[in-house]
Amino acid sequence: NMNIIGITGASGSGKTYFSKQLGKSLEDSSIINLDYTFFEILNTDSEIREQIINLYGEKAYDRSGYINISELQNMKEFKFENFFNIIKDKLDNKILQIINENESKNIQNLVIEWFLLPKTIAFQMSDYSILISPSEKDREKSLLKRDENETTEKIKKRTEAIPIDYNDYNYDKISINTYQKECYDKDIEEIVKQQENVKRKEPVTQVSKESLFSSQEIGKNTINTPTKNKDKAQKQVQQDEKMLQQGQEIEDNQLK
Repeated sequence: NMNIIGITGASGSGKTYFSKQLGKSLEDSSIINLDYTFFEILNTDSEIREQIINLYGEKAYDRSGYINISELQNMKEFKFENFFNIIKDKLDNKILQIINENESKNIQNLVIEWFLLPKTIAFQMSDYSILISPSEKDREKSLLKRDENETTEKIKKRTEAIPIDYNDYNYDKISINTYQKECYDKDIEEIVKQQENVKRKEPVTQVSKESLFSSQEIGKNTINTPTKNKDKAQKQVQQDEKMLQQGQEIEDNQLK
């Protein structure tokens, strides 16, 4: 069975770099950044577009037809939670399709990363979840260095607008990013070794939460569910695809 590794963290935390380094170290891996999936749905799905315009007006999209996140965030009535709920079901369905497609290609390790990963079905289905957690000061420095148009005020405003507290979720691993060269090496080595043990069906050494999460406060709530739900979810995707196909056939016959 394919192993799903979920990686999350705030913007500028280093999760994309971590994902790439981990993907290079894992055998037969595929890396998915859900940013692309998220914006693809927002920019191409006519139903989603209509719902967003009905709620926020024509300014929600720019002249090129692309979602205008900065404009939305400036609207007094904008609440990210409501905005995200518009797309959540289609996003989760697309994630299930991505997982199904990769498993059908016999991918052994699927790495999925996104800053809102805990709010998606990908987090629930992850066999191993990782939070990338630098200090806020270091993260701000990284964002300012990455984008010359970035400002401390913009970072603060954007962070406050995102309705997620990473402490509300449980993780198998928290990696403290220091933004120093090779700071991830030990964590990646540990994860790769653990995944190899799982593959060989050898018992994995259990680490107590007290030592694993000693440098972070972990919330009491979690949406993590047993990974046996993976099979159920994939069957649902197959059923949905079959229904869509049948619906298209009916529509084609009616047109004839």
